[in-house]
Amino acid sequence: MNEDFIVVSKEEAIKKIMEAPGDTVIIGRISITSPAMHYSHDKPVRGKKKDGKLLIIAANEIEYQDNNCFGTLSLHGIRKEKEDESIIHSILFPQKE
Repeated sequence: MNEDFIVVSKEEAIKKIMEAPGDTVIIGRISITSPAMHYSHDKPVRGKKKDGKLLIIAANEIEYQDNNCFGTLSLHGIRKEKEDESIIHSILFPQKE
């Protein structure tokens, strides 16, 4: 397992999920509020690849992690619901062998 995240372009991220087997991806969301640094995880949901693509397009920065049988994209800067909140969306998808 590779534990290192690398920054990827929107085009690279979209290519990774579109080339993944199947029609769906797992989409999660972590909300981080400050100053206490409280982390809140939403329940991950299965979504269509096009839903993942729309999130990627809206992101300011994208990190990719190769976890052998699945890949993880961490999407930063999509939206804030509160001024003191930071949200990270994640997309998990199976990878080709």
